[in-house]
Amino acid sequence: MASDTFPYNITTTVGWRVMKCGDYPQTARDRPAWPAHRGNPFAKKDHVMRPNLKCLSAAAIAATFCVSASAQTAQDAVRPPAILPLSGEPAPRLIAYPALAEPLARGVVIVQFRTENFRVMPVFGKPAVDISPRIGHLHVTVDDVRGTWAHTSEDPIIVVGLTPGPHKLRLELADPSHKILATEVVAVTVPDLRVSKPHEH
Repeated sequence: MASDTFPYNITTTVGWRVMKCGDYPQTARDRPAWPAHRGNPFAKKDHVMRPNLKCLSAAAIAATFCVSASAQTAQDAVRPPAILPLSGEPAPRLIAYPALAEPLARGVVIVQFRTENFRVMPVFGKPAVDISPRIGHLHVTVDDVRGTWAHTSEDPIIVVGLTPGPHKLRLELADPSHKILATEVVAVTVPDLRVSKPHEH
């Protein structure tokens, strides 16, 4: 059945040829006969061209919308996440775990830990205090003696060479200016390896 609205793509009954975009007859002689009751859509050129312009306009609008949506999606993908000011962030937390039993039996103290609302990294100085989310490091002290060192990664804390007996490791969460934000204490007992080993004869 012929199309009344878009004569550029017409499928008719037997004996009529199929016309597609670009096949518009150039002369009146080349134009096919048209059923009288439907009228001749080729009689006026502007009548023929108007549907084509509408089609092109709709396609252009759709393409523009797709490009805009694609660009917005790409921008959202590379946009950095929203950052809260430090005053709005939850307080940082330090969670320390007991020393691993198997290494401790050999006299090696390995303490694992994790942090919340805080990232451990080797960054120091007052300007870094205002970085959000918070960053900083750990202060590690053994038995409250003088000689604290900075632990600047999320790797476990390893201490060797402790004398046999009880010891305490104090872990402190510190900001880049060394201000203490949280503290945990881990108690360990280093075995006497000389007593643990069987006597050799």
